[in-house]
Amino acid sequence: MPVVLVGNKTDLSARRLVLEDQGLALATECGCGFIETSARRRTNVKAAFRMIMERAARYDRGRRVPAEPTVDLGAAAPAARWGCC
Repeated sequence: MPVVLVGNKTDLSARRLVLEDQGLALATECGCGFIETSARRRTNVKAAFRMIMERAARYDRGRRVPAEPTVDLGAAAPAARWGCC
């Protein structure tokens, strides 16, 4: 299962409790990805999601299991069978 350790709120560096090196060491020990982000400053937020998605894609390919079917959210909704909606 893909796992990424995300250190958030890097904009509050004065209140930091875990150093970047410590987070990286834990991620390395656990065999997962690591990234630090700040939603307030919009730092590495998209990169964190990309990292998760890339690891998920590699995980699926490694298992040789087809990806879950997707749903087209832009498609018309199916007709209601019971007439309530």
